[in-house]
Amino acid sequence: MVVVVVVVVVVIVVVVVVVVVVVVVVVVVVVVVVVVEVVVVVVVVVVVVVVVVVVVVVVVVVVV
Repeated sequence: MVVVVVVVVVVIVVVVVVVVVVVVVVVVVVVVVVVVEVVVVVVVVVVVVVVVVVVVVVVVVVVV
């Protein structure tokens, strides 16, 4: 009887630990994906701004 209770408690603890680890891993992956998306958006915006500035400067220089 005691052995059965101990085994059940150990199984419950293991399941809880596994669930917590899975939740932590999922949260970390989601945070990393969001950060990577934000970085990609910032890089794209910077590249677009630089290209627009270069085009405007070239057009102004050519016109003047």
